[in-house]
Amino acid sequence: MKAAGSRSQQGFTLVELMIALVLGLLVVLGVSQVYLMTLQSSRAIADVAARQEVVSYFSNVVGNEVRASFTAYPVSGGVPDASAGNLQINYTDDAADPPFSELYCPASEALEALEYYSEEDAGLGESFLVVVPFCSVSGNTGAQRVLSGVDGLVFDRGTDDRFIDVTMTLSSSDNTFSNAAASKNTIEMRMVSHSVSIFD
Repeated sequence: MKAAGSRSQQGFTLVELMIALVLGLLVVLGVSQVYLMTLQSSRAIADVAARQEVVSYFSNVVGNEVRASFTAYPVSGGVPDASAGNLQINYTDDAADPPFSELYCPASEALEALEYYSEEDAGLGESFLVVVPFCSVSGNTGAQRVLSGVDGLVFDRGTDDRFIDVTMTLSSSDNTFSNAAASKNTIEMRMVSHSVSIFD
């Protein structure tokens, strides 16, 4: 039998439950904020990596192809132009073994020209950098998608034949800051043409 002065065991009061609920909610909100910041950081890192890949490809591969060429110029509708979305790189016919032939042409064929442009695939929702090789026997061997994420290209020869200026517009997977980051998605670079010395 219980003594008259002893109290029975009681549960938590409503105030204690409310405080525990608020503290639990604060912990969940803090963890979700850390998760969202990590997700946003990983998207930004992926964007930077994609941009570095495009810039590296242009400076190393396309830049080397332009330097090794006989002529390189912007083309619009197959006709040379001062500024256009396509770049045509031509190699001399008299070269015994034009550079890069083994990369683009079947065995025992010489590479005569390359054409670069950007193309959007609506079905995939992506845009690509495309190269079309022209070989001595096979001719146009078909367009090859090289990189994704290249929304637009402008090649500009201007008045100086020694350089080709390239303006690339790259797509971004982070739409959170799309208006603020629009200028960051455009990269400009200059490639040196082989046909003229840059020190003239």
